[in-house]
Amino acid sequence: MTEHDRAAICLRAVTHFGPHSRLLKTAEECSELSAALTRWINPDEGHDPAQVFDGVIEELADVTIMIAQLGSMLGDRADTKGRTWQMIMEEKLRALEARMNAEREEAVLDGDDD
Repeated sequence: MTEHDRAAICLRAVTHFGPHSRLLKTAEECSELSAALTRWINPDEGHDPAQVFDGVIEELADVTIMIAQLGSMLGDRADTKGRTWQMIMEEKLRALEARMNAEREEAVLDGDDD
């Protein structure tokens, strides 16, 4: 399936089910991913580790689909500062990269270059 196909299906889902439904479903799927991650981080003797991991992968897929639908709903709409979600994501990725670079440089200066 191409990226174009995925985007078309997501847009169709928003039209078919309605924006309110997609917002609720996104919140639900994010909650399920949160629960799956918690089970993965804090293993319980009652859960099979392979099934826990499979649950994380499944919920990641669900959340990714819902985020794509949310993105298609928002399109190029901007926040009160004139930034789209894509612009904010790029800003945050640049900040993450800068933080990692700074920490790496600090480690090199401290002699912890492993």
